[in-house]
Amino acid sequence: MIVAVESNFVLELAFRQDEARECDDLLTLAAEGAITLAVPGCSLFEPYETLGRRTKHRDYIVRLVSDEFAQLSRTEGLAELRETSKAITHLLVDSGRVQSTALDSTIDKLSRVAAVIPLTAEVVRHALAIQVRAVAHPLTPTPSGSTCADERPLHLRVPMPHSADARARRRMPLLR
Repeated sequence: MIVAVESNFVLELAFRQDEARECDDLLTLAAEGAITLAVPGCSLFEPYETLGRRTKHRDYIVRLVSDEFAQLSRTEGLAELRETSKAITHLLVDSGRVQSTALDSTIDKLSRVAAVIPLTAEVVRHALAIQVRAVAHPLTPTPSGSTCADERPLHLRVPMPHSADARARRRMPLLR
């Protein structure tokens, strides 16, 4: 069975979010060969954009908290707030470093276990064709219950993690 995952799967694993255990289970099944995880190559670098945005936001919060606590600590009886501010800002800054290391480790592990779908010209053209078709022909239910106007499968070659085994090479159908 092929299980397709994307950027949110990577973020769940790396940042140990709500569904991290379920993601761990899928990763284990893939490592054991019970399933094949398929991940688009772009899903291995998109999480860095998310991390960058979060880090910038935290840096902004650090400045706000530091400035506000500095002002408040000038008030008689509130001087200890400066130390509280330092603890909070260190926690925010350190969390970014921890998440960056975890993301690197997760992407390394995932790239060793999953079939990475490369971002090729063929894939880009296919994605553009789907987008153009979706705008020209909005999705409507078909008699089979599908919402795809054209159900002919498109087969893209998916590189498997153990490419030396010819039996492991499969074709992954995508709707086009």
